[in-house]
Amino acid sequence: MRFLRLHRVMSAAAMAAMLLVSCSDDDAPKRPNTGGEEDVSDPVMFVLNEGQMGYNNSTIDMLNLTDFSYTQDAYGTANPSVVLELGDTGNDLTIVGDKLYAVINGSHKVEVIDAKNCKNLGSINISSPRYAVAHGDYLYVSSWVGGDNNQGSVVKVDLATNEVVASRGVGIHPEQMAELNGKLYVTSSQDYATGEFDNRLFVIDLSTFEVAEVFEVGTNMTQIQAANSQLYLVSAGNYADIASSIYVVNPTELTYKHLEIPATKLAVSGNNGYVLATTYDENWSATTTISQIDLKTLSVSGLSLDKFDELETPYAIAVDPKDGTLYVSDACDYTTRGYVYAYNPATGERKGKYNAGVLPGHFAFYYK
Repeated sequence: MRFLRLHRVMSAAAMAAMLLVSCSDDDAPKRPNTGGEEDVSDPVMFVLNEGQMGYNNSTIDMLNLTDFSYTQDAYGTANPSVVLELGDTGNDLTIVGDKLYAVINGSHKVEVIDAKNCKNLGSINISSPRYAVAHGDYLYVSSWVGGDNNQGSVVKVDLATNEVVASRGVGIHPEQMAELNGKLYVTSSQDYATGEFDNRLFVIDLSTFEVAEVFEVGTNMTQIQAANSQLYLVSAGNYADIASSIYVVNPTELTYKHLEIPATKLAVSGNNGYVLATTYDENWSATTTISQIDLKTLSVSGLSLDKFDELETPYAIAVDPKDGTLYVSDACDYTTRGYVYAYNPATGERKGKYNAGVLPGHFAFYYK
């Protein structure tokens, strides 16, 4: 499948229309939007729509995982009095207990939300936050600033008080993190001011909150997942002569295996990994594929999904940890509302298609 990456500026009227709350689902029955007045009793997948940078149109949707009804802008509906609603440029979601933490990069905050009803519980102010991961009593948030020479850092937040209690400098523009056996593994990507690419993986001992190891892996690492006592990383390369790929790191020995397959986004569940990859030719025409990795053998195979060619701009992926359903988002033209598709990866069958917000890019699964 091939498509052109498009960037357009929306008219004010079109943007206003996009901000209207709606609830629709192409393949499943609709349910009434409760507006956050009732607690969610069914398991839910939350979808963070990034929105366009500078447009303050990040939103959170909800997919009910029992009846598969989809609610657009669930956060905005549940919080009509919150000024500017969710904020500008959503970048990550994570669940801790009954709380949902939404990392809003452009608004320099992490929003704390009641996962049962999508109501706002407060905000944590952090400059240029990127991703969040919890361990024990703390939330750890990667930030593009705050380290040496104002490079990247990891910010430590007390979950009981939502107060920042410490920060630790790490590499260049840190992105996603993973916790494994009491250690936090932090990717380091690219300095967008100088163009410099990093290849270091920072290891923070969470008992001391000190950098315990610095390990050279792949160029411009952006994503990391932990599974089966291993770490799986996306190296985005340098967009020129170093191609994107996957690295599998043994955290005990700090050694790695290199899977030379194109990679943009990564999702893992059980013994399976799924890699969404978009590559561009000399005319910036893009080809997008999805690969499946057997995490036991590291064998790689292409994944054929029903009607995948209909997706204009495949953008993000996630896997339901309970039933293995694969979700793929479509960013369309990056300015209008996108879609979320549900697939059975074993058969390739498309199970659902849902109308999402602008740039659906991040997912979190809430099971009581």
